[in-house]
Amino acid sequence: MEQMNTAAAKSIRCRAAVSRVAGQPLEMEEVEVAPPRAHEVRIKILCTSICHTDITFWRMAIIRLSLAMKQSGVGAAWKVAAVEPGSSVAVFGLGAVGLAVAQGARMRGAKRIIGVDLNPDKFDVGKRLGMTDFINPNDTGGKTVSEVIKEMTGGGGADYCFECIGSTSTILLGVSGNKAPISIPSHEILRGRSVIGSLFGGIKPKNDIPMLAQKYLDKELELEEFITHEMGFEEINRAFELLTQGKSIRCIIWMDGAKVIDNGE
Repeated sequence: MEQMNTAAAKSIRCRAAVSRVAGQPLEMEEVEVAPPRAHEVRIKILCTSICHTDITFWRMAIIRLSLAMKQSGVGAAWKVAAVEPGSSVAVFGLGAVGLAVAQGARMRGAKRIIGVDLNPDKFDVGKRLGMTDFINPNDTGGKTVSEVIKEMTGGGGADYCFECIGSTSTILLGVSGNKAPISIPSHEILRGRSVIGSLFGGIKPKNDIPMLAQKYLDKELELEEFITHEMGFEEINRAFELLTQGKSIRCIIWMDGAKVIDNGE
């Protein structure tokens, strides 16, 4: 134990992807990591991923990689909104968060799950995760998306709507880059509608992560559908490009040699 404490008290040098200029390719550098202080631990990261939140911070020249792969979407549907069985759900934006919302809504027993996205390539994976209908805003024949959703739901509209883009024209589940305020017509509130915020889906890691892990092991929760690419740490700029181009849902970034060790090769 004394030897372990002595080793943990030493600084270590690691490779890091550093953002020197907002929105520009990350630079691979060697950095020194200070030893853990009181109530801190040092962990070894084998792999991680990036999401659109990372894109937002990258464009602001602040970088950190998301370790929470999909808690925002699963938690937002089944925990924060508590989607009711037999209800209708509309999901705006079919990135990783939106697709996770679809899966969460399906797990809650939603009868109709409508996906809205400009990229039709997302429709196939959306269907496999539980979506029943899709809307491409560029292909509505001049109708607004809300009009199409009302028609699909018999005039009443969706029971639950999830905004997974980061657009302040609707409710926020995605992250808005410009921090613009939300404007809601007062009559919508009078009609009984409500807007609920969600940070990481309201997940409480100590209790909820083990439960989600068990659902995955029991094949109730699908994760593989989200992974579209895998690459080494040195290719992180390519991972950012794929995400900004809408060609990637989740790209697993393996740290130096981690995948080789993980595969036992």
